[in-house]
Amino acid sequence: MLNRIVIQGRLTKDPTPRAMPNGKATVGFCLACDRDYKDESGKYVTDFVDCVAFGPTAEFLSRYFTKGKMVLAEGRIQQRKFTRNDGENRQVLEVYAEKVYFCDTKKESGYSDAPKRSEEEVRAAEEMRDIGPDDIPF
Repeated sequence: MLNRIVIQGRLTKDPTPRAMPNGKATVGFCLACDRDYKDESGKYVTDFVDCVAFGPTAEFLSRYFTKGKMVLAEGRIQQRKFTRNDGENRQVLEVYAEKVYFCDTKKESGYSDAPKRSEEEVRAAEEMRDIGPDDIPF
């Protein structure tokens, strides 16, 4: 049998880390995933998918991801049953995210690992753009 899922969507809120009784990190998060088609009113239908991550994946999510970021989660679907404090039996279906990835571009995320250029370097780079094929000696 196979139980694998890859899902991409935007975080609906900032992931908030928690610790389980054994000290292991966990984080619950929700992804807003647009379907590939529009409804009668011309709007895309959005599904809200509950996900959970544990250990290093949970720590990674809570440290580097914020509301609105595009996330790709890879893992499996899992059903969990529990009894609420009022005695009502409940069950949820959620994605157990084993791996998560950034999907925003560096520009969209506001992150850039490129070193800052000096004014001279910027000027030199602009001058290089003006060189044509006839200017190359070979």
